[in-house]
Amino acid sequence: MGARGWFIGVAAALLLFVMTGYHMVICRFPGTHKLEADNISRLLVPSSLSSSSSAAKPQKFGMVIKVLAFNRLESLIRCLTSLANADYGGDTVKLHILVDHFRFESSELDPSTEEEEEDDSTPEEGGAHEILMYVDGFKWQHGPKEVHYRSKKLGLQGQWIEAWWPSNDDEFAFIVEDDVELSRLFYRYLRGVVSTYYYKPQNYDPSIYGVSLQCPQLVPSKGGLPLVVNATGNLFLYQMVGTWGQLLFPRPWKEFRIWYDKCKSKDMRPFLGGMVTNTWNNTQLGEQMWTPWFVKFIHLRGYFNLYTKLQSDQALSILHRDHGGDGGGGGHVNASIKSAAAEPNLKLISVDEAINISLWEMEPLKLIKWYDFCFREVKVGRIANTVAELSGILRLVEVNKTVLMVNAVHVQGWVVQNWLCQMQSLGLRNFVLLGDDRPFVRDLARRGHAVVILSAALSTELLGQEISGIDIMREDDLRQDLITMQVVDAVLHLGYRVWLTRADAMWVHNLLSLFGNKMEQLKVDVAGIELTRDHHRFHRSLLYISNSNATVHLWGKLVKDFLEAAKSDAPDPDLGQLPIMQGESALWWKFLLMSLKSEADFGYRDLSTMLVQPDLMIIGLDDLPPNRRVAMNTSVTNTHIVLLDGVARRKPSDVIQRLNAAGLWFIDKELSCKHIHCQP
Repeated sequence: MGARGWFIGVAAALLLFVMTGYHMVICRFPGTHKLEADNISRLLVPSSLSSSSSAAKPQKFGMVIKVLAFNRLESLIRCLTSLANADYGGDTVKLHILVDHFRFESSELDPSTEEEEEDDSTPEEGGAHEILMYVDGFKWQHGPKEVHYRSKKLGLQGQWIEAWWPSNDDEFAFIVEDDVELSRLFYRYLRGVVSTYYYKPQNYDPSIYGVSLQCPQLVPSKGGLPLVVNATGNLFLYQMVGTWGQLLFPRPWKEFRIWYDKCKSKDMRPFLGGMVTNTWNNTQLGEQMWTPWFVKFIHLRGYFNLYTKLQSDQALSILHRDHGGDGGGGGHVNASIKSAAAEPNLKLISVDEAINISLWEMEPLKLIKWYDFCFREVKVGRIANTVAELSGILRLVEVNKTVLMVNAVHVQGWVVQNWLCQMQSLGLRNFVLLGDDRPFVRDLARRGHAVVILSAALSTELLGQEISGIDIMREDDLRQDLITMQVVDAVLHLGYRVWLTRADAMWVHNLLSLFGNKMEQLKVDVAGIELTRDHHRFHRSLLYISNSNATVHLWGKLVKDFLEAAKSDAPDPDLGQLPIMQGESALWWKFLLMSLKSEADFGYRDLSTMLVQPDLMIIGLDDLPPNRRVAMNTSVTNTHIVLLDGVARRKPSDVIQRLNAAGLWFIDKELSCKHIHCQP
């Protein structure tokens, strides 16, 4: 095997367990349309996940089995035999056998001819001819059988993509390739899963796109990290598609098909950094694969797949990786790829064995664990609308009794999305987003982010009657500041230290790693970024607040003063002393000034003085050097935060161009992270 063959073989082995085979168009560059809050919600939040979505009614559940075949007769016989022997409980199940196109010689054009002619077909063509003869005569006693012989060769990408279009929300497709063998129990199991997690409203979640019978072994990131299932039950949710027998749900598959067609029409490629699938995009093999497209779509939508956790040697489906196959697009395309992976010794579960295992135990969805592509557990639905819910969220995100809180109120959705992708690249995943009540923010909770909705209901709970005297014309902006202050106050009283930042403040480095330990060592009560030491000009982009008695008292006084100021038109005497900068929040000015004036033994530090070269702690968007990456430019090597204040007044294309040139643009044309970071 040559070097190129070895590379393809090893690369394929890392993701062999997945390779086989919306109506809303989102394949657009953000600069080509108006990126407002409604647009972001429309682009990133699937229409099927709207509040009107609900579980379909169990009227006419139906399954159609799609068998993808090409030139492996023995494999197909084994696959169809296992399907025919399965237990369908008397249900009517359709069988569709999709045979990809192969070239006939003239003597093979009429299989029924009785004339003996010289057979000049190749062995492959002769075998394919036998396949058609076999499937025509195959007896299927569980429902209608259809054979579709393609008029042109599609390969496995085309075979999978064109295998199915759901006729209704009660039709499910079970897709298998011809070298997969099934347990007799596979249908009963799948029917039980669908009945529990699709038709029962309390267990239904539109983020679930299907059920896989595969036993995943490796994380599909570069390097192929081993996959260890820590789920306590026999089911778990994982984003990766598993093609050793995949049941597809109708709504997500329709979304995928339309998305795929639109993106292909625009000559787009399914690039997703950090994944093995990305290395195939520049190869001939990549042109024939369907899984990179589906992986990209699932990453974009934030969807998940149900898997079964069985004993190490048990399986509901087995992949035999027989020689041959449909010319690419699958995980078992040729002998060089097959030999690159060691297959675990699996055996199909028998009817007798099923009695002694928990195969039929279906846990409530709320007890099932969710995992992302890196097989990190995802805590979905972490959203707080009340103080009690806030307390529960904090326990899940705190690190050493410290909480990072990110104010995303009034920050444009695509700016928030770029910030989130940047945090992933820095290895920061534990934080709480403070957001206004819009679909995009709520969808972030569905994707696993911890979110606090700064809603009118929360403001009433936190501020009570004290907010009733605020001028209604000023209520929106001022209410958000007041609720933010009160949320921080609640967090401090719960015993946590707080780092407060903004989603429009791009971190060039992991600032928690840079400053975190120093705060405790130096016994700092409050720390901020002081832009001009002569006038104590601070910026809201980063603020540290300890939970010391002095700090909690001072913060409580701040809340009280702002409530009084909100009810009065009189200027704040403290803020009147300061040269207020455009875009600054008086909240942080007031608090830091109060800390400086405090008579208590108050530990205040200017964060910029804790650096070796403090003069370039923060720069604005206009200060970014043109066509130079921030980390590589010697004039801004000490930059830690890039402020994106005022982007709403600028053309998105200009902002994107500057951030991209500086290496700070982390989302692609579909407003999804360009890269997945699986390494710890």
